[in-house]
Amino acid sequence: MKQILAFLLAAVMCMSLLTACGRNNTNNNQNSTPSTDGNNTTPPETTIPEQDNNSSEKEPMPENETMGDMLRSDATLEEVIMKLGEELGITMPTKLDDQSLKEVFGIEPEWIEEYYGEYSAANTSADHLLAFKVKEGHIEDVRSALEKHQDTIAANLDDTMKEQLDKARNATIVQRGNYVFFVIAGDMLAEADQETNRAQELIDSFFE
Repeated sequence: MKQILAFLLAAVMCMSLLTACGRNNTNNNQNSTPSTDGNNTTPPETTIPEQDNNSSEKEPMPENETMGDMLRSDATLEEVIMKLGEELGITMPTKLDDQSLKEVFGIEPEWIEEYYGEYSAANTSADHLLAFKVKEGHIEDVRSALEKHQDTIAANLDDTMKEQLDKARNATIVQRGNYVFFVIAGDMLAEADQETNRAQELIDSFFE
């Protein structure tokens, strides 16, 4: 009888040991993270390339000169005016000079870096083709002077010259960066907007 009890006690102790071992294995499996490829290796760190401090950067465009506002390197203001004259026409052209720049148009020479222009010497014509490269800070001065001159032209034309008067009233001032163009020209029988667009397109063709 004692032998049977000893055997049963030994069996119970063995079962307890087996149960405890099973629990330890289960906890170990739950705490371990399985690897996707079966290897417990740490994935390589992502390397961020260093910025090249010696790389060239685009130089900023000068003030008032952005893309589309720079005269082509192979073009001049005189060529622009000559082209406008060929396409739009001008009656009895007189060249713009330093004296007329100030006395006729009210533009101070120190405002201007470069200019070329022609305007009609006939009292019966309002034609003007003028181009200016303006110094920094004087764009509004030049535009204001040209607008006043436009009013003067219209005031000097009476109602008997209605077509010329209409041309003067529809004068075009085109600004491209620090370049300013003043255009009164074109077909008197054409639509004003049509002639304005023609002048705009011709001027634009000389810019990049």
